[in-house]
Amino acid sequence: MAARNDTGDGAQVGGVVPPDAPPRSQPVKLAALLSVRISEGRIAAGEQLPTQADLAKAFGVSRNSVREALSHLQGRGLVVTRHGIGTFVAGCADRIGPLRAPPHGDDIACLRELQLGIESEVAAMAAARRSPESLQAMRMALNEFEQAAQLGSDASEPEERLHAEFGRACGSAHIRELLVQVVARLAPRWRLHLTRLRRAERLRHLVQLHTRYARVVAAIERRDGECARSAMRCLLACRAPCDEPRRTP
Repeated sequence: MAARNDTGDGAQVGGVVPPDAPPRSQPVKLAALLSVRISEGRIAAGEQLPTQADLAKAFGVSRNSVREALSHLQGRGLVVTRHGIGTFVAGCADRIGPLRAPPHGDDIACLRELQLGIESEVAAMAAARRSPESLQAMRMALNEFEQAAQLGSDASEPEERLHAEFGRACGSAHIRELLVQVVARLAPRWRLHLTRLRRAERLRHLVQLHTRYARVVAAIERRDGECARSAMRCLLACRAPCDEPRRTP
C-alpha cells in the first residue's frame, strides 16, 4: 500500500486522519501515535512514511519533533532510514539479529567499543587501499557535513555516508557491512543527543566533529595509516554522546 502523503487540514498518515495529534514539542507522543499505527497495520511493513515536512504539518509539530520521534522509532527497530530515499516501516528481516535489536544500556557501550575497534582499523586500511573515486566520495560527504555543521542543522545523512565511504575504501565488503550496521544502530541515540543540545552547543559540537572528520580524510588522502587510525580514535571519542544530554529550552 502506497504511503498517504496528503497534507493540510485533511492530512493522513497510514490512511488515518490524526485528530489526536500531539501538542507541539512532544516527540514521544508522536512516536507513540505512529507506533500504534504500525502495530495495528495501518502503516504496513515496508511502507514508506510521509516526509518529515508532511508529518510535521499533519500532526501540527515542528520538524525537530518529527526527527526526534523517528529517532525513537528507529531506536526501537520499528522503522529504517534509507538515505536519499526516505523512512520505511521495518519488516521482519529488519527487526532481527544482534546488531538490529534496539540498543540500550550496556548494549550501547558494547556497540561503541565495537565501532572503535572496527573503524580505527578501517581507517588505516582505507589509507592503504583508497581509490581516487572513494576519496572523492569522502570529500563530497565531508563538504555536505561542513555545510550542515555551520548551520547547526541535521548532519546525520552526510555523516553516515562518511562512515560508509570509510568502510568502502577499506576494500572489504564484509567489514563495510558490519560497520554500517554498527553505525546504524548507534545513529538514533546520537541524533537524539544532538536535538536535545542547546543550539549554540550543538553548533560548536558539530564544527568540532567536522574538524576531526577532516583530519581522518586528510590522513587517508596522504595514505598515512597510523595517523588515520589515531584520528579516527579521537573522532569517535569526541562523538560519544553524553548519557543525559540537556534539552533545548
